[in-house]
Amino acid sequence: MVQQFEAENPDVQVTLQAIPWGAVHEKLITAVAGRTTPDVCQLGTTWVPEFAAIRALEPLRDYVKYSSYVQEEYFLPGAWKTCLFNGQLYSIPWYVETRVLFYRKDLLQEAGFDHPPRTWEELLTIGKALARDIDGDGRMERYGISLPAVDWQHFIIFLWQAGGHILDESNRQAVMDTPEAATTLDFYTRLFEEKVTPLVLSPVYDIPQSFKSGFLPMFISGPWEVQLLRQQVPEIEGKWEVAVLPAKKSATSY
Repeated sequence: MVQQFEAENPDVQVTLQAIPWGAVHEKLITAVAGRTTPDVCQLGTTWVPEFAAIRALEPLRDYVKYSSYVQEEYFLPGAWKTCLFNGQLYSIPWYVETRVLFYRKDLLQEAGFDHPPRTWEELLTIGKALARDIDGDGRMERYGISLPAVDWQHFIIFLWQAGGHILDESNRQAVMDTPEAATTLDFYTRLFEEKVTPLVLSPVYDIPQSFKSGFLPMFISGPWEVQLLRQQVPEIEGKWEVAVLPAKKSATSY
């Protein structure tokens, strides 16, 4: 892509910089503060409002109007909306992926289940059946699923599934004081209280290795995890599968 762009624009030289995803946000914040921002960069969709609010992003409508490819009707509505802030377009959808449930089907079968959890109730039941303190020392040798105790991106999935929302349609008023939000918080809390998931503020586990050992036989992630598992823990190839997330009112994901 860089070579093609430079060939079509011989007066422009492109410097391509690959940065580990875990370091991108901090590096961009530093670049904004030092006024050394890149001309083009890949952003997580949840970062668009943050960087747009501090005027680190250029509004794009005046540019995309000249493009026959970048038009709203060519994209999924949800993907396009993630690029907007206060009605203005600040980014372009590049690719869209969906969070799903990764699970060790062999361990579920050992616990007596022939399918992954399809509902919240099944997630709790199967998760409790998988979780084990094998030697009785009070320390869990296996949990049911990996979930962070403090992470809105996971909690919001459950909230949407229950029919709730964080903000109203204007995106300005919080609407967390609802029965749906209370139901979600109660269920999410139970997963920790009943030791279905480890009580840590943020997952610090090596997911592929924890998945291989059975310490975390289920986790929620995206399609990039498939390649990681195949590369890092090929020994369990054929022992795991993916499934739609367990549902409440719906099986909504993002």
